[in-house]
Amino acid sequence: MDPRSIYKFASFSRLCARADIIDNVKGLGFCGTVEHAKFMSDYFNARVIPSIFLTGHSRYEERKAAKNRLVNGQVCFIF
Repeated sequence: MDPRSIYKFASFSRLCARADIIDNVKGLGFCGTVEHAKFMSDYFNARVIPSIFLTGHSRYEERKAAKNRLVNGQVCFIF
């Protein structure tokens, strides 16, 4: 991960350190490659921020389920 990403994630992590904030955070992260999207999802999950990733090859049903998981609070981010 490049230094800018580390700094941005550190800032985000400090903001989300409080459970009352992270429980209400939802977001979409747009990545340049499938590998980057998988990396970001893995990175967030390793830091206990539930995340998933989709690709251009993700089926409609998978996309719909991902949206529902985001709306229902089962995940905080989709990359």
